[in-house]
Amino acid sequence: MNVSFNNNGQQQVLKQPSKHSYLHSRADAMENIQKVIGDLAQMFQKVATMVTQQDEMIKRIDEDIDISLTNTREGQNYLLTYFNRLTSTRTLILQNDMPRLSNIHLKFNLT
Repeated sequence: MNVSFNNNGQQQVLKQPSKHSYLHSRADAMENIQKVIGDLAQMFQKVATMVTQQDEMIKRIDEDIDISLTNTREGQNYLLTYFNRLTSTRTLILQNDMPRLSNIHLKFNLT
């Protein structure tokens, strides 16, 4: 407690916060800061885990896309091979049967 006098000579009592309450409030503030830092650390850990999981998913998606592209190209090659065989077989059949079909007009759409 602090005592002072004002201009009229009257005694005035000034209360100062006790050292104990000041230290107690500082300790509470430190605890709050530590709690916030702990919460932030947990959040960053969760974000790091999510980033790792998403990285794994992206790698799997990329691998799946590569496999799909390979399969699509192989399928296209098989279809082209089949189409080429089909058209060459039709050509051979027509060439072999032309003498017999000389009087018949046939129209084929090969596309």
